[in-house]
Parts: sequence; structure tokens; C-alpha cells
Amino acid sequence: MPKKKVRKPLVIQDEKILQTLAILQGSQKIPLEEWKRILLEIDDRVISSGTMQQLRNALPPTDTLKKLQDLAGNKFNEMPEGEQVFAATLASIKGLPARLDSMIFMLEFDKTLSDLKPTISAVIEACDEVRMSNGFKMFLEMVLLVGNYMGHSSKTYKDIFGFEMSVLKKLSGTKDVNNSESLLHYLVSCMSTEANGLYANFPKDEFLHVDKASRVNADEVAKGVNALKNALNKVIFMQS
Repeated sequence: MPKKKVRKPLVIQDEKILQTLAILQGSQKIPLEEWKRILLEIDDRVISSGTMQQLRNALPPTDTLKKLQDLAGNKFNEMPEGEQVFAATLASIKGLPARLDSMIFMLEFDKTLSDLKPTISAVIEACDEVRMSNGFKMFLEMVLLVGNYMGHSSKTYKDIFGFEMSVLKKLSGTKDVNNSESLLHYLVSCMSTEANGLYANFPKDEFLHVDKASRVNADEVAKGVNALKNALNKVIFMQS
């Protein structure tokens, strides 16, 4: 029985890329021309984002695709399976890298959005809770009142009408003369008597999402949102 002739690559010399493409072609069991239709019509019914990502990772440079397209006319049958995938289905598709990126984005959109939405929603809810909290407003008024009262120990002190929020972090470190209680302890005690103690537990009663929001990595969320925006802009540009 004659041995099957091994077809050597004509353009793509990277064995890993050729192997990836051959495995991809074999595992999907999709005819070569069907690949082209899927990519042109952005048909997500028969192909997954993972497959698209594999294809994108194996995509050679544009000039290599051009060489494959030029050789496909008379040397297609001499190409190994991996090169045939590109030559027959991908090389002729205009703007292929951007198209693949757009397809991956569209296929992953729901998952990406579902990953971002809970954290963003928690931050928005927490901001609204802090902004609308009557208990927090009362607490801030007390901080301002006590701060002005303490300031009058100096003859040159003048009343202030506001303060930076960073001051709140210093309340627990401001101790009484016996170093037994902090200014924060005193303010909490005052909250239990003001307004009949209505807002004594305002952090627990009104800040329902603050704890969750405090654990959100703002840099990671911003990175995810920016990536989403950039990918969306690419899709819009491709459609224009």
C-alpha cells in the first residue's frame, strides 16, 4: 500500500500554528467553505467564542494571508490541511483580524456584561445609600459640631463650615485624656440619644451595599469597562 505523500507547508512555517488549525478543522467537522460563510455572516449558531479565539490566536500576519491567497489558485492541493483552512476560507475575507475580534466580543458580550454588572451595581447602590442616608448626615453634623467645639480651645480658632472626608479616618485615633475612649466612641454615644436613637444603627440599617462595594477593585472594573467600550467601538467601526 503506497504511503500517503506528506504535504510540506508552502507559506506557514510555524508547526504549532499548522497543528492548531488542523486540529481545529478536524474537531469542528465543518467544510472549508462553511467556515467562510460563518465568518462572513457572523453565524454564532454553529461555532463558539472559544473556537473563534483559537482561530484568532493562530491567525498569521496579513502579508502571509495574502501569499496564501495568491498560491491557492494553482497550488491549493499541495498545501497541508492547516494552510488550506487559511487559503480557502480566511485569506480572502477583508479585515479578518477585526472581524474575528468583533465576533469574539459579540459571543462573549453577555458573559462580560454579567461579570461587570453586579460590581458596578453594588457601587452605584452604595453611593446612593451614602448620599441619601439621614443617619450619615446627622453623623457628619455631629463631627462638624464637635470639631468646632474642640477647636475653641485655641483663642485664634474660627468656626469651619465643612471638612474633608479623610477626617473620618482620624476619629478612632483621637483619644480622651485617659486614653480609654476615642472621639468615635463619643460620637456613637451621641447618635444613640439624638432623634431618640432613630439613626443609632444607620450603617447597618442604611448602608446595605457599602460593604460589598468596598471590596470592589476599582482598577479592575475600570479596565473591564474600557475593554468593553473599545471592543464595542471596533464593532461599530466595522459595521460602518
